[in-house]
Amino acid sequence: MKRKDLPGFYWDDARQRYFPVGSQNPLAKSQVQKGALEAARDNIVKTQTRKDTTKDKLSSSLASTHVRILRKNNLRYSQVLDIRHQLRAAEIANFCMEGRQSYGATRGSKFLSFKAVNTNDKQYLVAGDNRGRFALARRFLDNPSSHFEAYIQYFPVGEQIRHVLNKGSRFIGIGTGNSSGIFVSDQISNNSSSSFILKLNQFPEIFSASLHDDTVALGARRSIKIINSISLEQENWTTLNCDSDIMSLYQHDNSILAGSRNGTIQLFDVRSSNTRGTRLLDDRYRSKGQRLISHISVIRDWEMLVSTSAGDLEMFDLRYSASSKPIIRYGGHVNSVRSDLGIDVDPSNEFIFAAGEDNALRGWSLKSGRPLRNQSSGLTDLLKDFNIEDEITCLQITEELDGLRLWITNRDMIRSFNLGIADNSVSLYNYGDRTRA
Repeated sequence: MKRKDLPGFYWDDARQRYFPVGSQNPLAKSQVQKGALEAARDNIVKTQTRKDTTKDKLSSSLASTHVRILRKNNLRYSQVLDIRHQLRAAEIANFCMEGRQSYGATRGSKFLSFKAVNTNDKQYLVAGDNRGRFALARRFLDNPSSHFEAYIQYFPVGEQIRHVLNKGSRFIGIGTGNSSGIFVSDQISNNSSSSFILKLNQFPEIFSASLHDDTVALGARRSIKIINSISLEQENWTTLNCDSDIMSLYQHDNSILAGSRNGTIQLFDVRSSNTRGTRLLDDRYRSKGQRLISHISVIRDWEMLVSTSAGDLEMFDLRYSASSKPIIRYGGHVNSVRSDLGIDVDPSNEFIFAAGEDNALRGWSLKSGRPLRNQSSGLTDLLKDFNIEDEITCLQITEELDGLRLWITNRDMIRSFNLGIADNSVSLYNYGDRTRA
């Protein structure tokens, strides 16, 4: 006899009766969800091993898996969202494709900074290298098969371009060393009519940088230098004093979060007369041996992501900033001394990706901390099958028409990968020696 679906009730086969949905055994719910996920992952692995699988067949198979599982099981909305999230994680961990195109290498140079941005009908790539040069590229988004127009430009803003920031189509490159400065361009082109340079001779060492609206914050020796309006094309500084060198920065509205070389994290309110800031997390990392804060950012207004040079990768609740206990730890991140390894979160705030000093790239579910693991190999290195010969100094995740795209800089190359989609249309870009002074 077919059981009727009664709104708000579920049928228990063992006890042969209906019960309110709210009284359902949590273990039973987890078993249903676990079975659904296992079936989906098995399908993903089987699909991955078919050598003749095309992109269309793959996408159709994964889509049908989603629909079949979600229809088959009487799941709550929160469970549906969780299953979809975990299926997406499994897709990303099992399908990572790099394009077929490559360009000649520029020997001796190394990219230190990078940004990829979509604005209107164009996509821009900007990278800075260890020779004080910018690699610039542009392509039109209305033609998916179009290639990037790429070239090299040199601007006298320092010996190395360690930071590239952007707001819309405005790009800011920050150089360090002798003749350090800030290059500002309102449009990526081979003409400098829309560009200007601000000199930074008074503090040649810039360890970190952040842009919010028209305000640029620079992490320097034992201080934060703030340019209140970069559009004024002149020096307009505010200085915040710190106990140590500022190695990471994050700006939002009138607040600045600063991570220091000695492991302290400080919160500054630029409207306040207090220029010393407020220490957070009870000096958690300083008490562990002065672990350098290599990355700091805020997600969904109250979640603070922190990474250190000792391999810590943790999330904290800013609503309880006095507490030093993380709400999530992302285990497996490999770092012992580095301060320049790439870290980024995808635009939908579902996944975090981090480069390790072992040249591996790993990913985690942002909300659960579970690592993205390849089901067939059991490995967490998402780029294990690709030739990554050096550390990944820059990392960015963008949302493209065909899904998530991972951008990395590796030595003198910019490489991109489609995550979760079998697609060979992605390119590997290298800018050669096409230099324009």
